[in-house]
Amino acid sequence: MKKIFRYLFLILVVGLLTFNIYQLRVSADSGFGGSYGGSSGGSSYGGGYSGGYSGGSYGSHSSLPGEIISTSLLLVIVLIIYFLKSPKRGNSLPKRLLKESTINDEEFKQLINMSKDEFYQLVFKIYRDVQIAWMNFDYDTLQNNLTNDLFNMYKSQLETLKIKNQTNVMKNIICKDTYISNINSDDNTISIKVGLTVTCKDYIVDKNNRVVRGNANNSVEYQYLLTLIRNKEIKTTIECPHCGASVNLNASSVCEYCHSTIISNTHDWVLSKKITLNQRSLN
Repeated sequence: MKKIFRYLFLILVVGLLTFNIYQLRVSADSGFGGSYGGSSGGSSYGGGYSGGYSGGSYGSHSSLPGEIISTSLLLVIVLIIYFLKSPKRGNSLPKRLLKESTINDEEFKQLINMSKDEFYQLVFKIYRDVQIAWMNFDYDTLQNNLTNDLFNMYKSQLETLKIKNQTNVMKNIICKDTYISNINSDDNTISIKVGLTVTCKDYIVDKNNRVVRGNANNSVEYQYLLTLIRNKEIKTTIECPHCGASVNLNASSVCEYCHSTIISNTHDWVLSKKITLNQRSLN
């Protein structure tokens, strides 16, 4: 809509200038020389304008109308540059790639005992904690925020990075947009699909901190489809994943047999799937 108004405004200005020039009926025999060069790419614009006016006469006419024409033409060029070649706004929200759920705030809160805004904050926290844990090879935090299947996949990938003596650096993580795409509830679990858009620095370095993949100076925008799940029933007793002993979570988070720390996600929201829908460099 804004682009349409820009074009209409441009047409109006050009029309008024043309009408004024026609009313002046000026014939200029002076020399006017100029050159224009510019290029645009991504979100940057560069251009230059130079012009020269050298000796001339208008017969019985004064030089004022000629100056008006020159100024008018220059104004038209400036308007074209501004309206047609203006850089993209970096703060504009990205286009959503998924259809947003129609569930309202009250229905959502009744379903999970949490407002949409609170859930959005939780989603971004889980995403950010997972990314930072991935960067730091923090398996405990990953296990606390991921399903077993996703954790095992991430662990395998991190082991590959370890063998290569590489680290995936993730920093300056900023949330740009969050929305609910789909909600599914069955007898045992609640599953929510969330559209998430973030910007961040994302690159890989070797043991000498030399960048081997990506660009440390560039920011990247990612659009994800995240699936988060939670068990409806809160379990107070689970089986120790290390020795198989029964552990009462209400009494302790440490197995009394093998003394391993137990990380339970039986009733917390965890990430079960992450799909990258789109990514683009912002530099």
